Amino acid sequence: MAIVKAGGKAIVEGFRPVDGSPMITFAPPFFVFESPIRPRAHVNPQPRRWSRLDWQAIPVGVLLVAWLATGGGVAVGQEISADQPVIRSVAVGLGGWIKVGKWAPVRVVVSGGKTGNPVRLVLATADPAERTAAFVAPPVDVPAGELRQLFGWFQPGRLGGDLGVSIQVKGVRVDHWPVSMHTLPERPFSWRMRIGGTEVSRGVDRIDIPVRPGQKVVFVNSDPQAAHGVVISGELPAGAMRASAGESGRLVDPCRPTDAGATSPVVVEYEVTERLKQPVAFHGLATGWALSGRFVPADSKSVAAGVADERIEIAFEGRPVVLSQSESLWLAWGGAAGMDITGRERNADQPVQEARRAIPLSGTAQRLHRIHDLDAVDAIVIAAGDRYEITEADSQVMSDWVASGGHLVISVGAQRASWLKSPMAEWVPVRAAADRQMSDSDLRGLEPLAVGSQRIPFQGRVRGTVLELSDGRTSVPSLTGPLVGVSAYGFGRVTMLSVDIDRDPLVRWSALPRLIERLVEGAEPADSVIGGDGAGSSRTRRGGALSHSGISDLKTQLHGVQDEFEQVSRLEIWQVLVLVIAVLLLVGPVDFLFVRHVLKRPRATWVTLPLMILVMTLMAVWVGDAANGRDVLVNQLDIVDVDTVTGRIGGRTWATIYSADSRRFRVEAQSADWSDDPAPAGPGGEDREVVWSGVPEESFGGMHRDGRRALAEPDYRVATGVSESMIDDLPVAVWSTRTMSASWRTRIESPVTGSLESTGVGQLSGELRHGLPGTLDDWLIAHGNRVFLARSVGGKRRSWKTGTSMRLGTSGIRIESLKGYLNRTTTRKVVRKHGFGSDVLSVPGRYDPRSRNPADWIEILTFHQAAGGTGYTGLENRDLAELDLSNLLTLNRAVLLGRLVAASTEGTVAGTELVINGEPVSATGSRRVTYVRVVLKVNSRQLRPRQMFLDLDQEASQ
Repeated sequence: MAIVKAGGKAIVEGFRPVDGSPMITFAPPFFVFESPIRPRAHVNPQPRRWSRLDWQAIPVGVLLVAWLATGGGVAVGQEISADQPVIRSVAVGLGGWIKVGKWAPVRVVVSGGKTGNPVRLVLATADPAERTAAFVAPPVDVPAGELRQLFGWFQPGRLGGDLGVSIQVKGVRVDHWPVSMHTLPERPFSWRMRIGGTEVSRGVDRIDIPVRPGQKVVFVNSDPQAAHGVVISGELPAGAMRASAGESGRLVDPCRPTDAGATSPVVVEYEVTERLKQPVAFHGLATGWALSGRFVPADSKSVAAGVADERIEIAFEGRPVVLSQSESLWLAWGGAAGMDITGRERNADQPVQEARRAIPLSGTAQRLHRIHDLDAVDAIVIAAGDRYEITEADSQVMSDWVASGGHLVISVGAQRASWLKSPMAEWVPVRAAADRQMSDSDLRGLEPLAVGSQRIPFQGRVRGTVLELSDGRTSVPSLTGPLVGVSAYGFGRVTMLSVDIDRDPLVRWSALPRLIERLVEGAEPADSVIGGDGAGSSRTRRGGALSHSGISDLKTQLHGVQDEFEQVSRLEIWQVLVLVIAVLLLVGPVDFLFVRHVLKRPRATWVTLPLMILVMTLMAVWVGDAANGRDVLVNQLDIVDVDTVTGRIGGRTWATIYSADSRRFRVEAQSADWSDDPAPAGPGGEDREVVWSGVPEESFGGMHRDGRRALAEPDYRVATGVSESMIDDLPVAVWSTRTMSASWRTRIESPVTGSLESTGVGQLSGELRHGLPGTLDDWLIAHGNRVFLARSVGGKRRSWKTGTSMRLGTSGIRIESLKGYLNRTTTRKVVRKHGFGSDVLSVPGRYDPRSRNPADWIEILTFHQAAGGTGYTGLENRDLAELDLSNLLTLNRAVLLGRLVAASTEGTVAGTELVINGEPVSATGSRRVTYVRVVLKVNSRQLRPRQMFLDLDQEASQ
């Protein structure tokens, strides 16, 4: 059966048999439905009389035909009324890129019908369990005859697959737009060339356009996913070609028609006035190596030879591509170089083979609408571009994203005055204090940072910026001051480079891409200060835990922790094998010996064998019920993050539901009641969501598998609105589990007060007081390369009760190496074989990825890089990378981590409050663990010279 649109009407073509059997066709006035009925084959065909059953079938058939004629049965075949809204365009992802298991934005342009109606956007796709989830957005009023842009968000559960985009009015679907999502090595952009309206070629790279005098070559953006532009390599030949419309080197917004007959926006139009003497190279501004070509003179054999007056159209097209979580995706704002997206770093004759996945954005039009838009982005790189043009709304979204754990890299050089006028300068913690002139020797410090031997092609002086930091760290010193400054902002960080990366001389430096990578990774990796193995070493020597456990990511271990239910005692695999062998022995040799030698009646096996099978079946059912239980169980793990500097608080929850029967659940999440505060988290107030949780694996149930192309009807719904975030009709099979993830963000007054000071590496003093609604158990404070813990009393660390103070530097606090604590390093004395004395031998422990202890997992998640990264754990941290706070430990920040035990006051919830089927989760039969992570500011009292270099002449004059 197929659905086609013709003249604005949807028609069901019906089922068409492949064997040529006759069809019965019903033809109501609004659709055609064909159903194959195969005639009976009689060996001796004889005329037959009407039976009683045939007479009874007549009224049934009449009723069926009347019912179908009224349109009551086949909803999908109903005509879409002209009065209803219609989808005009669909844009998926940022620049067409999506990452599996991460939120992806969808922008849909809808035209209203004859009457205005509230329109709801619904996005349907497959989750990791191959269930179809419908992500439902809040309704938006669409006035009659006008265009409105609807915004929705979804999470792809697989690599690729289909996405169903539909709009609903009063719960009824009125229009549907299927979108096919692809995977690597596909790219989210391509080109198509038409000459005189006839398509002649298409592809992703290397296009030669034969042109003749009098022709016009027009580049248009037919891609609804991303902005595009064209850059001429060099200059247009004088007198042979000229730009008659548009502009080279300018990004043009995605295709968003303003009315039903609109055309694609023009990027640039060239007019050929004379015959070209040599080819003219060009390349795409936003596509990197995926689009490059040349204008070549047409000969008599070329396609354009006989159509000299015809228009040549080059259309940019796009399709969404889903990346795995192991792939990096950056956002380049303002034409930042170093990512193969600008004209100066692009050579059309030698395309870059290594694709740098960066999304170019710029301009004053609003690009971002919610923090979900940046969920798949690993880092944002901003250059001056068009004088740091950005809207207030985009700046606020970036601020929320960085404060939630993102990393922002900014270059501020010659355009410092424009930067100070940007709304981002109001919240970025690194300040551009003054202008300065830098020589080529000042820039030499960037060369070793890029880990290469290429010199910066520059001699002379260039304008830069003087960096000023209230806290954090600086690097790459020079005669005029440091070139790089890094400061913490919320749970993320901001890196500022004091020279432009989109202008000379860095834009012509071949090692600029590596410099950008180092700035994103960290100019001074935290392991160099913390004393751990760096990320590079962790990539080269991965632990053996991966090959033995089948677990490759910390998120996978989390699901194992959540699947551990004390009330459910599943049989081990060896126990199942023993039972299978026992059953085979009973129904085989034991039954034979019993009926043959004991009863001496072999025919009795017809009685004993069924009895054995019945007894074993009953025993299996009894054992299954006893082992799997009959209740609904919930394991909930909460992480509450508090930043005492910005007043932000956020919660992350993973809840695993176990059901003894096949049931459906309605799950809602609410923020901790002690965190309620009228201060909003952003433009939309408190931001929260509930969605499924998957694992970044290629095994069964993992997200790194191919998606499903044919989507079924939605199995459950996910509400993505701020005020109605929930999962409805979530199916859970018998004796199985489903894991969900919930998050929320808001602002509160800091529940932890006090001050901390540091006089050097490993030194921390001060007094803290917490007003959290409960007691902190197993707490620790990490700063730099040290960890501060309460001394044990009776084999257990002392708790920190609410409303009490704790002072560092006293006898009740012990100090250890942070890496040694995380690695469970043990030391022992070894007597020397030769000579006198002994040596101290430190032996790090081995991380067990199969551990089901939440305390071990949360400590490694919080300080994964400080523990040695993948080199120690053998696990990647791709899905939850923003929850690793290791980078903050060297930016004048300390992290307090502890397990929050809620007070006994009835109604007080320590972490996120889950409501399942309208009822709060019962404490009976559930495991609930809440951890609090508090980021504290550390005032540094280290003596720092005011001048980096001593002027001997100035000292002599004094």
